[in-house]
Amino acid sequence: MLPERVHIALRRQQELRYGENPHQAAALYVPAGRAPEGLAAAKQLQGKELSYNNLVDLEAARSLAAEFKNPAAVIIKHNNPCGTAEQATLREAYLKALACDPVSAFGGVLAFNRVVDAATAEEVAKLFVECIAAPAFADHAKEIFAAKRTCDCLNCPAAAWSRSASCSSSASSAECWCSNRTSAKLRTMLCAR
Repeated sequence: MLPERVHIALRRQQELRYGENPHQAAALYVPAGRAPEGLAAAKQLQGKELSYNNLVDLEAARSLAAEFKNPAAVIIKHNNPCGTAEQATLREAYLKALACDPVSAFGGVLAFNRVVDAATAEEVAKLFVECIAAPAFADHAKEIFAAKRTCDCLNCPAAAWSRSASCSSSASSAECWCSNRTSAKLRTMLCAR
Protein backbone atom coordinates (compact mmCIF):
# COMPACT_ATOMS: atom_id res chain seq x y z
CA MET A 1 0.00 0.00 0.00
CA LEU A 2 1.32 3.43 -0.86
CA PRO A 3 1.60 5.99 1.93
CA GLU A 4 -0.98 8.76 2.08
CA ARG A 5 1.70 11.29 2.99
CA VAL A 6 5.44 11.42 2.57
CA HIS A 7 7.59 13.84 4.53
CA ILE A 8 11.05 14.54 3.20
CA ALA A 9 13.57 16.83 4.89
CA LEU A 10 15.57 18.68 2.25
CA ARG A 11 17.98 21.59 2.34
CA ARG A 12 18.67 24.00 -0.46
CA GLN A 13 22.19 23.41 -1.75
CA GLN A 14 22.22 26.02 -4.48
CA GLU A 15 19.98 28.34 -6.41
CA LEU A 16 19.95 27.68 -10.13
CA ARG A 17 20.25 30.17 -12.98
CA TYR A 18 16.59 29.59 -13.89
CA GLY A 19 13.89 26.93 -13.86
CA GLU A 20 12.47 24.95 -16.74
CA ASN A 21 11.79 28.32 -18.42
CA PRO A 22 13.88 31.50 -18.02
CA HIS A 23 11.16 33.33 -16.05
CA GLN A 24 10.97 30.59 -13.39
CA ALA A 25 13.09 30.25 -10.27
CA ALA A 26 14.70 26.93 -9.33
CA ALA A 27 17.03 25.44 -6.74
CA LEU A 28 18.80 22.15 -6.09
CA TYR A 29 17.72 20.49 -2.85
CA VAL A 30 19.52 17.60 -1.18
CA PRO A 31 18.49 15.35 1.71
CA ALA A 32 19.08 17.14 5.02
CA GLY A 33 21.46 15.58 7.47
CA ARG A 34 23.80 13.86 5.06
CA ALA A 35 26.39 14.71 2.47
CA PRO A 36 25.27 15.37 -1.10
CA GLU A 37 25.58 12.41 -3.46
CA GLY A 38 25.74 11.87 -7.19
CA LEU A 39 25.44 14.97 -9.32
CA ALA A 40 24.73 17.12 -6.26
CA ALA A 41 28.24 16.28 -5.01
CA ALA A 42 29.90 17.31 -8.27
CA LYS A 43 32.47 20.08 -8.30
CA GLN A 44 31.95 22.61 -11.07
CA LEU A 45 35.36 23.36 -12.56
CA GLN A 46 34.28 26.15 -14.90
CA GLY A 47 31.36 27.70 -16.72
CA LYS A 48 28.25 29.62 -15.90
CA GLU A 49 25.76 28.96 -13.13
CA LEU A 50 23.76 25.81 -13.86
CA SER A 51 20.08 25.87 -14.81
CA TYR A 52 17.36 23.40 -13.91
CA ASN A 53 17.44 22.03 -17.47
CA ASN A 54 21.23 21.58 -17.25
CA LEU A 55 20.81 19.43 -14.14
CA VAL A 56 18.02 17.36 -15.67
CA ASP A 57 20.11 16.68 -18.79
CA LEU A 58 23.29 16.06 -16.79
CA GLU A 59 21.52 13.51 -14.61
CA ALA A 60 20.08 11.72 -17.65
CA ALA A 61 23.51 11.64 -19.30
CA ARG A 62 25.36 10.61 -16.13
CA SER A 63 22.97 7.81 -15.29
CA LEU A 64 23.14 6.40 -18.83
CA ALA A 65 26.95 6.64 -19.01
CA ALA A 66 27.18 4.82 -15.67
CA GLU A 67 25.50 1.77 -17.24
CA PHE A 68 28.55 0.99 -19.40
CA LYS A 69 31.65 -0.94 -18.34
CA ASN A 70 33.91 0.23 -21.17
CA PRO A 71 34.69 3.85 -22.06
CA ALA A 72 31.36 5.48 -22.93
CA ALA A 73 30.06 8.83 -24.11
CA VAL A 74 26.48 10.09 -23.87
CA ILE A 75 24.98 13.17 -25.51
CA ILE A 76 21.63 14.45 -24.21
CA LYS A 77 19.55 17.44 -25.28
CA HIS A 78 16.21 18.36 -23.71
CA ASN A 79 16.31 15.11 -21.74
CA ASN A 80 16.49 13.03 -24.93
CA PRO A 81 19.50 10.98 -26.02
CA CYS A 82 21.17 12.28 -29.19
CA GLY A 83 23.89 9.65 -29.13
CA THR A 84 25.45 7.02 -26.94
CA ALA A 85 28.44 4.82 -27.62
CA GLU A 86 30.84 2.47 -25.88
CA GLN A 87 34.25 1.93 -27.49
CA ALA A 88 37.85 1.02 -26.66
CA THR A 89 38.76 4.69 -26.05
CA LEU A 90 36.78 7.65 -24.81
CA ARG A 91 37.57 9.60 -27.97
CA GLU A 92 36.20 6.81 -30.16
CA ALA A 93 33.10 6.55 -27.97
CA TYR A 94 32.49 10.30 -28.26
CA LEU A 95 32.90 10.29 -32.06
CA LYS A 96 30.47 7.35 -32.41
CA ALA A 97 27.95 9.04 -30.09
CA LEU A 98 28.25 12.29 -32.04
CA ALA A 99 27.73 10.45 -35.34
CA CYS A 100 24.28 9.30 -34.15
CA ASP A 101 22.80 12.81 -34.50
CA PRO A 102 25.38 15.59 -34.90
CA VAL A 103 22.72 18.24 -35.54
CA SER A 104 20.83 17.63 -32.30
CA ALA A 105 24.09 17.28 -30.36
CA PHE A 106 24.77 21.01 -30.86
CA GLY A 107 24.14 22.72 -27.52
CA GLY A 108 23.69 19.42 -25.72
CA VAL A 109 25.04 17.95 -22.51
CA LEU A 110 27.73 15.26 -22.43
CA ALA A 111 28.71 12.65 -19.89
CA PHE A 112 31.71 10.36 -19.92
CA ASN A 113 32.27 7.41 -17.59
CA ARG A 114 36.06 7.84 -17.62
CA VAL A 115 38.55 10.64 -17.06
CA VAL A 116 38.32 12.98 -20.05
CA ASP A 117 41.71 12.96 -21.76
CA ALA A 118 43.20 15.55 -24.12
CA ALA A 119 42.35 13.58 -27.28
CA THR A 120 38.67 13.47 -26.29
CA ALA A 121 38.68 17.12 -25.20
CA GLU A 122 40.09 18.21 -28.57
CA GLU A 123 37.19 16.53 -30.38
CA VAL A 124 34.55 17.84 -27.96
CA ALA A 125 35.94 21.38 -28.27
CA LYS A 126 34.91 21.41 -31.94
CA LEU A 127 31.22 21.40 -30.92
CA PHE A 128 29.22 23.85 -28.81
CA VAL A 129 28.13 21.99 -25.69
CA GLU A 130 26.39 23.32 -22.58
CA CYS A 131 27.82 20.99 -19.94
CA ILE A 132 30.13 18.03 -19.50
CA ALA A 133 30.10 15.59 -16.57
CA ALA A 134 32.90 13.12 -15.97
CA PRO A 135 34.70 11.42 -13.08
CA ALA A 136 37.65 13.78 -13.75
CA PHE A 137 39.40 15.81 -16.42
CA ALA A 138 43.08 15.43 -17.33
CA ASP A 139 45.11 18.62 -16.92
CA HIS A 140 45.51 19.15 -20.66
CA ALA A 141 41.76 18.56 -21.16
CA LYS A 142 41.07 21.30 -18.60
CA GLU A 143 43.32 23.64 -20.57
CA ILE A 144 41.42 22.86 -23.79
CA PHE A 145 38.03 23.48 -22.16
CA ALA A 146 39.27 26.66 -20.46
CA ALA A 147 39.07 28.32 -23.89
CA LYS A 148 35.35 27.50 -23.93
CA ARG A 149 34.31 29.57 -20.91
CA THR A 150 30.58 28.99 -21.33
CA CYS A 151 30.99 25.21 -21.19
CA ASP A 152 30.20 23.93 -17.71
CA CYS A 153 32.59 21.15 -16.68
CA LEU A 154 31.59 19.08 -13.66
CA ASN A 155 33.87 16.67 -11.88
CA CYS A 156 31.54 14.06 -10.39
CA PRO A 157 32.77 11.86 -7.55
CA ALA A 158 33.49 8.21 -8.33
CA ALA A 159 30.39 7.01 -6.45
CA ALA A 160 28.19 8.91 -8.94
CA TRP A 161 29.31 6.52 -11.67
CA SER A 162 28.22 3.30 -9.98
CA ARG A 163 25.16 1.61 -11.44
CA SER A 164 23.33 1.93 -8.11
CA ALA A 165 23.75 5.70 -7.82
CA SER A 166 20.26 6.44 -9.16
CA CYS A 167 18.35 5.29 -6.09
CA SER A 168 19.89 2.25 -4.47
CA SER A 169 18.21 -0.13 -2.09
CA SER A 170 20.25 1.48 0.69
CA ALA A 171 18.38 4.77 0.20
CA SER A 172 15.49 5.50 2.51
CA SER A 173 12.05 4.34 1.42
CA ALA A 174 10.81 7.93 1.21
CA GLU A 175 13.52 8.81 -1.29
CA CYS A 176 12.88 5.71 -3.38
CA TRP A 177 9.16 6.37 -3.29
CA CYS A 178 9.82 9.80 -4.75
CA SER A 179 12.28 8.67 -7.37
CA ASN A 180 10.21 5.73 -8.52
CA ARG A 181 6.93 7.63 -8.81
CA THR A 182 7.88 11.03 -10.14
CA SER A 183 9.38 12.34 -13.33
CA ALA A 184 13.12 12.29 -13.92
CA LYS A 185 13.10 16.06 -13.45
CA LEU A 186 11.57 15.89 -9.98
CA ARG A 187 13.77 12.91 -9.04
CA THR A 188 16.83 15.03 -9.76
CA MET A 189 15.56 17.75 -7.47
CA LEU A 190 14.28 15.50 -4.67
CA CYS A 191 16.81 12.71 -4.53
CA ALA A 192 19.76 14.74 -5.79
CA ARG A 193 21.07 11.77 -7.72
